[in-house]
Amino acid sequence: MRVERVPSRLWPEGTRFCSGCCSFVPLFYVRGSRCVACASAAAHHRHIEKTYGISTRQYNAILQLQGGVCAICGCKPGKKRFPVDHDHQTGAVRGVICKRCNHDLLGAAHDDIEILKRAIAYLES
Repeated sequence: MRVERVPSRLWPEGTRFCSGCCSFVPLFYVRGSRCVACASAAAHHRHIEKTYGISTRQYNAILQLQGGVCAICGCKPGKKRFPVDHDHQTGAVRGVICKRCNHDLLGAAHDDIEILKRAIAYLES
């Protein structure tokens, strides 16, 4: 049974009720009315919806279609969620990739296919 609210008088000493996961968490692990994990998930949800126009469900579906890994290098997410890769000209979402591929590879190449082709030719020579 999922409990939406618990009166504060019923909270065990040194804990707070998380409105996200509906469990009691230690005070050091609380941000407002949520535990750190739930607050982080809510912030991520708001960010991707506002910035890219996709829901958390869509983000998770994209990641699942990619086999749960970065679409470029194939690494698995660590402690941080993967960024949403998008076309900076159109805003269209291309996929979910790791920070290294997003920033250090595509970002450094300015999303320019010719730069990336020259990089491949260089590596192959």
